Amino acid sequence: MKLGADLNVYGVLCLVPVAILILFGCGQPGAKSKPPPSPIRVTVSHPAQRAIIEWDEYTGRLEAIDSVEVRARVSGYLQSIHFTDGAMVKQGDLLFVIDPRPYRAALDRAQAQVIQAQARLALAGARLKRAQWLLERNAASQEDYDTQLGERRARVRLPGSARYEAILIPDEAIGSDQSRRYVYVVNSDHIVERRLVELGPMSHGLRIIRQGLSANDWIITQGLQRARPDAQVEPFKEQIRVESNADDPSYAAPEGNSVEQ
Repeated sequence: MKLGADLNVYGVLCLVPVAILILFGCGQPGAKSKPPPSPIRVTVSHPAQRAIIEWDEYTGRLEAIDSVEVRARVSGYLQSIHFTDGAMVKQGDLLFVIDPRPYRAALDRAQAQVIQAQARLALAGARLKRAQWLLERNAASQEDYDTQLGERRARVRLPGSARYEAILIPDEAIGSDQSRRYVYVVNSDHIVERRLVELGPMSHGLRIIRQGLSANDWIITQGLQRARPDAQVEPFKEQIRVESNADDPSYAAPEGNSVEQ
């Protein structure tokens, strides 16, 4: 009985160093840890800027105490003032001169559009007469005749607002959260920030941003689905492509339609 007890004690003593070695080995600092995930690669761009004219018009007035109200019939920038405060004026005196250049340019564009519309109308009329002549001789179908008849319709558009520098981005860079619209901006630390924006109409194939962005912001244009706020990304810079408008480069359609350090 004593011999068996000694063997049990010896077995326990032999196992204790092995357990200590196992525990010591698990606690060594040389054990490898899982590497952090790589930053997500996204494409970023500065918003485009273009001088555009929208179909909006804003009016204002100047008002003083105990004075005659002077209200301009059109809006614009003052080119010169032809009176001094407190001076006596009479009916017919020249008071202000509004810069005529934007209106002269708008008039020239409108006149050019009228000429183009008249030329298209004349061409459509000639094609219509030819189609009618061919239809009477069964050399053209009724569908061809209807097509030429529809081409006689012409449209002339006129600018409705002053020219201004607009911020433009592609619709693909805009996210939606119920009724709110947002974009992802990458800051100088390559961290994603969510920025609420106010949208305007389309121009040059891009969306006008009325509020929420500046021309110096880097926005994510590709990889929007993979990006998340406060996440670190690897930005790839790319310039936004701006389409040209042959009829009017400044026209804006009405509504209803790595980071630099």
